[in-house]
Amino acid sequence: MLNAGAARVPGRFRRRPVSMDGHRAAAAAAVLGVTVVIPAHHDGWTHFSEGRAEVRTAFEEAGLSALPRLAGHGSWSALRG
Repeated sequence: MLNAGAARVPGRFRRRPVSMDGHRAAAAAAVLGVTVVIPAHHDGWTHFSEGRAEVRTAFEEAGLSALPRLAGHGSWSALRG
């Protein structure tokens, strides 16, 4: 489970990212060598600057499109490949 969404909160956290953007999440997944990634906290609030589409695109561009499980709010997703 990786916090994605590229949250932006002005004046907080000394300008450090609050959560990863899609490209950093994909890079983290590659480094970790995982087989499944659940991007969390990437939509539903105004402080997120990326959503589901951007996360999906970043994983596709990294050649990791099979890793993320992007389920809708309140729905289930298979965790096995």
